[in-house]
Amino acid sequence: AILVRYGATLATRIRLHNGTEIEDTGTEILKQFAILDDRRRMREDVASVEVFCPHPFLQTGVELLDLPGTDDQVAQDALVKDQLLTADLIVQVLDGRKLMTLGEREHLRDWLLDRGIETVVFVVNFLNLLEPEEQK
Repeated sequence: AILVRYGATLATRIRLHNGTEIEDTGTEILKQFAILDDRRRMREDVASVEVFCPHPFLQTGVELLDLPGTDDQVAQDALVKDQLLTADLIVQVLDGRKLMTLGEREHLRDWLLDRGIETVVFVVNFLNLLEPEEQK
């Protein structure tokens, strides 16, 4: 999970489970600590990832939480389920090439609706890869 919050300059802070904190300007460090490996797994040594951004929208106190996709790894699914309960608004990014799969519908029901979360905005990704008739 990557927490994006306001900061005077663009910077990243990585906290490891052993207590080490790594801070760097910009976001290049995310490539090393916040990208899934070849087997689509998170790094086991990373406890938290924060990005500080000087955007006025974030200066109002809004925070964004970027979570890994669902239907990947059990540990990632557990992280997503726990973090969803802290959100005021959920933006669910869907793959336009396989829109609202059975797994996505089950997650919507089990993870959101059954837990009282009803404010969800759906965004369709990869729509530009579909034929115009399929885009409708």
